[in-house]
Amino acid sequence: MNATRPQAQLTVPVSADRDHIHGRADGQVTLVEYGDYECPYCGAAYPVLKEIQARMGDGLRFVFRNFPITNSHPHAEKAAEAAEAAAAQGRFWEMHDHLYEHQEQLTGEHLHAYAQALGLDLKRFDQDLADNVYAPRVREDFMSGVRSGVNGPPTFIYFTLSTVCATTAHTISIHYSRRCAAQPETPLSREQYRTQPITHVCRSRGRDSHEQLRPGWR
Repeated sequence: MNATRPQAQLTVPVSADRDHIHGRADGQVTLVEYGDYECPYCGAAYPVLKEIQARMGDGLRFVFRNFPITNSHPHAEKAAEAAEAAAAQGRFWEMHDHLYEHQEQLTGEHLHAYAQALGLDLKRFDQDLADNVYAPRVREDFMSGVRSGVNGPPTFIYFTLSTVCATTAHTISIHYSRRCAAQPETPLSREQYRTQPITHVCRSRGRDSHEQLRPGWR
């Protein structure tokens, strides 16, 4: 349950050679999410992010990196590996979406079924998971998050090409109150995302600005 915060600063630059990127390379706003496929807060953020992507179109470049919390989400690690195995067959975003849309069904049997639904090479997919082929990649993402100041999912880090983008940046800075950490993991509703105050950190021209904002992007 993390907002974009001053202490979360991307230490591993976005790279087209290794990152999962949705959107144009010249998008005015780049949003990096460190997420966990089994985290209910990530699951609640997923449809909101979809709406924002649709609204901003080519203006947003979205990047997803793995940050599974295995001590509380026992299926998150293998789900992340499944997404990476799908990426090796050119279907990362399809698997990413499928995992979030079926977040409560992430056993090995479910992952196999999702791969089948996506038309993947099942023998290759199953073997990749059995051999933990993509565990190092998931760990690499996780450690890049730790070095960037991420301490839990979902954490969003964004940067803009110009101060003009500051007017839309609040649409992607999703804040969760820390008091929720002491409560059972109940996902926020889409309406709660839209109406509660959020914290926005805009990194623009080498300067930070911090504001309390209301979403108001609809």
